[in-house]
Amino acid sequence: MNLLLRSRLTWLLTALILIAVLAGCSPNANAEIISPQLGAIEVAKAAGAQVSAAATEAPPTLAEMTDEQIYAGLPDAVAADIANADPAHAQQLALTNGCGGCHSLDPTVQQPGPSWAGVGDRAVIRAQAAGDAGPAAYIYQSITAPNAFVVPNYASGIMPQTFGQQLSDQDIADLIVYLLSQRGQ
Repeated sequence: MNLLLRSRLTWLLTALILIAVLAGCSPNANAEIISPQLGAIEVAKAAGAQVSAAATEAPPTLAEMTDEQIYAGLPDAVAADIANADPAHAQQLALTNGCGGCHSLDPTVQQPGPSWAGVGDRAVIRAQAAGDAGPAAYIYQSITAPNAFVVPNYASGIMPQTFGQQLSDQDIADLIVYLLSQRGQ
């Protein structure tokens, strides 16, 4: 065989081997995903049981919750001030305390703190993650002890730790009602 034919055959054989190797490395879309329950799933399958994924229950939105559920876990003094809460005053508080420097009502704007757009509905999910009794308690804790639960992908220690001492119970109630009004974005 001439040298040109040999090099073409070598190149072709190498390409075929490479294709076979790469095809063997592709993921199997039907394979089980590794999870803490994988062992139990495999045991159940070996025993002949049919295994299916349970539907994930969607968390409620604020609109689906009662006032008792929303405001559960608030300190008594703040809970008492909720009835007289003034969202317009909360907007002024947010302005004078520099909250807009880290939080935005525009979900497309990246800032050091999480967006306030839709925070009312997100507070339901975050309250569950933080172990708070309700979304208002989550927001209360976010204001008075901001490092107790830090939203994933945001840094701790940025928000002032002093708002619990600087703001009155009524101010905090105003902020809670204002933030809970930010829904659905």
